[in-house]
Amino acid sequence: MGDRRLPFSNGKKNTRSARAKRGAKRRAALLGRIGAIVTHESFVPNVAIGLVLTLVLTLVVGSARENEMGVVGRAARETRIVRMSFDLVDPEATDRERELVERSAPLVFQKDVLAWEELEQSLKTLPSALAISETIDEVADEYREPFKLTPEQFEAIKGVGGTPGQLSAWEQSIDRLLSWLEEIPHLSTEDYQVTLNAGTTQLELLGALRPTVDKTSALAIETQNESKRESLKGQLSNTTYRAGLYGIQGQVVVQRLLGTPTFRYNSQLTERQRSELSASVTPIKRSYTAGEVIYQRGEILDDAKLELSRTERERFLGSVGAWGRFVSWAGLSGLMAVLVFGAGAYLCVYYPRAARKVWRVTALASLIGGTAAVACMGVVWSPDVLWLGAVAPVVFAGMMFVVAYDVRLALAFGAMLGAVVALGLGLSIAELGVLIAGVGIAAWQLADIRNRSDVVRAGVVTSVVLSIGCAIAITLGKPVEFLFATESAADVLQAGGGGFLAGALTLVVLPSVERTFDIVTGMTLTEWRDPRQPLLRELQARAPGTFNHSHTVATLAEAAADAIGADSLHLYVGALYHDVGKMNKPEYFVENQSGGRSKHTKLSPAMSLLVIVGHVKDGVELAREYGLPRSLQRYIETHHGTTLVEYFYDQAKRRAEAKDDADAPEEIEYRYPGPKPRTKEQAVLMICDAVESATRAMAEPTPSRIGALVHELAGRRLMDGQFDQCNLMLGEVRKIEETVTKSLCAIYHGRIAYPGADKDKKQQSDKADPKVGGARG
Repeated sequence: MGDRRLPFSNGKKNTRSARAKRGAKRRAALLGRIGAIVTHESFVPNVAIGLVLTLVLTLVVGSARENEMGVVGRAARETRIVRMSFDLVDPEATDRERELVERSAPLVFQKDVLAWEELEQSLKTLPSALAISETIDEVADEYREPFKLTPEQFEAIKGVGGTPGQLSAWEQSIDRLLSWLEEIPHLSTEDYQVTLNAGTTQLELLGALRPTVDKTSALAIETQNESKRESLKGQLSNTTYRAGLYGIQGQVVVQRLLGTPTFRYNSQLTERQRSELSASVTPIKRSYTAGEVIYQRGEILDDAKLELSRTERERFLGSVGAWGRFVSWAGLSGLMAVLVFGAGAYLCVYYPRAARKVWRVTALASLIGGTAAVACMGVVWSPDVLWLGAVAPVVFAGMMFVVAYDVRLALAFGAMLGAVVALGLGLSIAELGVLIAGVGIAAWQLADIRNRSDVVRAGVVTSVVLSIGCAIAITLGKPVEFLFATESAADVLQAGGGGFLAGALTLVVLPSVERTFDIVTGMTLTEWRDPRQPLLRELQARAPGTFNHSHTVATLAEAAADAIGADSLHLYVGALYHDVGKMNKPEYFVENQSGGRSKHTKLSPAMSLLVIVGHVKDGVELAREYGLPRSLQRYIETHHGTTLVEYFYDQAKRRAEAKDDADAPEEIEYRYPGPKPRTKEQAVLMICDAVESATRAMAEPTPSRIGALVHELAGRRLMDGQFDQCNLMLGEVRKIEETVTKSLCAIYHGRIAYPGADKDKKQQSDKADPKVGGARG
């Protein structure tokens, strides 16, 4: 048994050893990558940018979280409870108490001194005034009109004035009557109506012997209603009777009292008294205990509930103290730091070239911080547009990420930004999912922008998805009732409008983003692909052979890029322009020569080298002059890398050997200056450019010979180290070879041999021979 287990045990041990070695290699590679990041000159600035972004996000999110997001008339998005017990003035109860006090405040009436003196004077002097008159017609108007005397009354009162005893009794009765009338205010019809409408039962009489009386004692002395007038006469007759004025004497006095108000309503004093009483009311407080519900999710909010929620928030924040606030903000800052530096680590791992450029990191941080500020502060300023304020900035930022980089970064950074905004605005998990879905759809739609309609389509599709997602999130967060139908429809429209608005803004700022991040979209590439571009038309006119060569290379490169999953459109356009430098000296390149001797026969190998190598520099200068995007200019710079110009190097060596020259040319002197390809697309262009020229020079391009040639040229460049900086894998090189071979066989396929074809073939071979026809660039 032991012998049979031994091989198995050794295999298991070897497996563990292999795993340990692989783990050690991975750890070493990771440590090496971390070391490279830390020691790079951009590390310190990037850390500073991360700290600033952390601070900005902390302030934005923290400030937003301390604000009430509810809207009057809308359903509450969450349940709010009292977190600590406190007392709060109940404004409604206090207002009710003040209103009650104001209504119960007595009305202030002021004694009409002039009317009172006139009344007293006329009543006391009436008998004496009548005694000196022989007839009623001789009575002065000041007595006749107010008293409305009849002849019978005239004679009766005149008799009182002629008898001293009766006159004294009259005056005593008038004094008693006037003292009683101070307790029975005689009011005008308007003032009497005020007493009827008032909630108070008391009247305050200024200048009277009795300062406060019941309002039922007041008399409307000016009433014109006949029945009420008779009732009033009865009341006044009773008073005059009690005062000792009987019969005709009482009738005369009642006639004088009718229509003479003795007190006037003072509205200013009444209002002042009401205000003083209202101000003296002690505010009524209500006690709220911890755990008491302020409002529940789905409940319609009003001003009182929102004010209570704001007050509770202020009281709670004030109760935790400075240390509690510090701990809260420190925790929030730590969370923001995790998100920010997590995103930074993601950028360093998957986009190291972008992470090494401080300005790119600054641009990304500015976009994240600005988007979070716009989303959170916008909703705080206007909570009724929550969905629009949250969706539009986040989706717009996601679109910018995918335009500037790719879908993967857009999803990562968009999710991070969505989490920040959701935290600041208190969004639910479902609502956060809608934001991330919006970013994902926008990134998917904008992965390849060929024209402006692609951006419009992305906005529309994103809008539709966000509307559907918002509707689903609403059903999870609100009761399904007709009451919320209008509110929910508004939210759905806001979410959809936010997605469409993000697409519209992207369409507007797209050119600026391309310039800022040094990128080109498919839309821009499509414009540069147009053969009517001035630079391409110039190339076609001055170097038609190079123009055709560039189109063939572009076709080959596009197919090869598709085979390995590279950016085929970008490569195709770059290939169209890779040899534009040849149009400065087109006759020195074989594809532009129509026959005859090559111009290089009159030049030394060194001079020919300068012409051949110079087309790269000339191409870059022309590209800059015509405004070709920087990423396309790199194809011109790298399509030869640092390869050797073999033909002229061999010529130079043979000449040196023929002359026995000790100073033989160095290989480095006959190489292109570079740089080497740094992307897979640039490497594909290098291969396609070389094999297209070589295949065109073949006398009999059969599939086997084409395949061997492609393999040889690709292998030579691989062994020469031209692909060291572009991460091109061997498997991808094989796919490129296979695809390019198929494409070349389709272009240079076999044809029927006609009489004289051998002679023509020989002439074509002679032209294609660099020794006869010229040189290839």
